[in-house]
Amino acid sequence: MGLLPACLEQWKKYAKIRKIWRRVLKEAEIKTIHGDEMSGKLWAFRRLQYTHDDRQKTLWGRPIAGLRTHCVNNVEKLDKLADMVEHAENNDNELRDQRNLLIKGQVGGQKLALSLSV
Repeated sequence: MGLLPACLEQWKKYAKIRKIWRRVLKEAEIKTIHGDEMSGKLWAFRRLQYTHDDRQKTLWGRPIAGLRTHCVNNVEKLDKLADMVEHAENNDNELRDQRNLLIKGQVGGQKLALSLSV
């Protein structure tokens, strides 16, 4: 059950990046149609260059020890998130069981009320 939300999040990220690329390429196509071809290509390149994620720039030039600690911190965060997801799934299962018991009680009460009215 925990795999589906992760897959959906990855799909959302992919769709968001694809939408950005589509918009930029469409704008570049419009610029090439209405203006100089070189200016349109240059505009698209600059646009994609400045919208690029800055994570690569922050990691570039870091020492190996710093990258290792960064990776360890990320793994610890992922472990905490996995624990939180497991806890949430347990809570979800518990609430689902309580809901089923309530529905069962409600149906039993309705049957009792119907039998008493007859």
